[in-house]
Amino acid sequence: MNEPGQHRVLLVDDDESILEVISTAFSLEGYLTLTARDGSEALIRAERDAPDLVVLDLVMPRRSGFAVLDRLRQRHATSPVIIVVTAN
Repeated sequence: MNEPGQHRVLLVDDDESILEVISTAFSLEGYLTLTARDGSEALIRAERDAPDLVVLDLVMPRRSGFAVLDRLRQRHATSPVIIVVTAN
């Protein structure tokens, strides 16, 4: 479980190596990192874990980052901060 006051970061990318690198960087800074490998999993994790920050890839299987971004904005009155990343 996370410590009181510890910020949660949801990392969303279908590339495992990218998830590992970004997760390590945030963990070393004291953040609790959560991961999702596709857009559908990202929405489930966001609902369940209420992250403070989402680092979101745009091109993924099952549901694109664009669809995830739209859904997060619709479902949450106070959306988490979202950083969009892509290799394209």
